[in-house]
Amino acid sequence: MNMKLINKEELSLLADTTMQLDCIIEIVPIQIQVIDRHGPVFDKPHYNFKIGQRSPIGSIVGQIQAIEEVNQPRDYSNTAICSYRLEPVDSPFSINNYGVIRVREALLSLAQRPYSLQVIAEDCSRPVPHRTSVSVTIEQILIDCKPGWKSHYHVFS
Repeated sequence: MNMKLINKEELSLLADTTMQLDCIIEIVPIQIQVIDRHGPVFDKPHYNFKIGQRSPIGSIVGQIQAIEEVNQPRDYSNTAICSYRLEPVDSPFSINNYGVIRVREALLSLAQRPYSLQVIAEDCSRPVPHRTSVSVTIEQILIDCKPGWKSHYHVFS
């Protein structure tokens, strides 16, 4: 029995039980499906970011990254991270498919306390994608941007 790799997902199987050269050869296609039993893994166990209280909408808060853990030596297309999402969904932040977190709406005052979020990463496994989550803390810092003097008396020479 000989097997040769045609591409990532098909094998050709040749079976010869007579060991004669004039035998009939049949090629039987065999479909191979890679079953991913591992979900995404974040590169950190927890993320902490700090942003200015007056950060405008669209400001980048930070970036998270998840990778797909596979036991295969090759890079298969169903092992990529397909999407990220934030919970709670009504937070003033958004995340794109590259893991970049941005300010989505005006931030509340510092009395709001740090924002505690969960980022859920979903891989491209089908029919059932694998998911994992990581906690993210976003702390607002007060940036005093008002121009002016610290004292009323200055001597210029």
